[in-house]
Amino acid sequence: MKILALSGVPVTDGAARLASSLFNSVRTWLVVLHRVSRVLSWAGWLHLVLLPGALLGLAFDERLVTNVNPWIKPLKFLFSDIIYLWSLGWLLADLPATAQRAVRLISWGVAVAIWVEILANSSCGV
Repeated sequence: MKILALSGVPVTDGAARLASSLFNSVRTWLVVLHRVSRVLSWAGWLHLVLLPGALLGLAFDERLVTNVNPWIKPLKFLFSDIIYLWSLGWLLADLPATAQRAVRLISWGVAVAIWVEILANSSCGV
């Protein structure tokens, strides 16, 4: 039995296979999502790009607004938007071919609206 070390915790072959299988499943899910709804997929990925900046703000900004770090709100928005965008992409992909024109319009409308929301929140200051 081979043992791997991930962050100091010994992992057996079975656990490594499970982690590898989970990673491959998520990867496949994201590839298929990108194929069926590129606009919503890209909007979600762009939100992921913003996450490190918000995490840095959370780590280094010591201000408190009503006893809460002001970077918590942007982090919650980013996470919830990613979940919403990718879930909507999957749901819209299941609509019949006759509705695909409407699906494209909805996808673009949602992506643009969420980016306007992100830009408005960032321009108002944290």
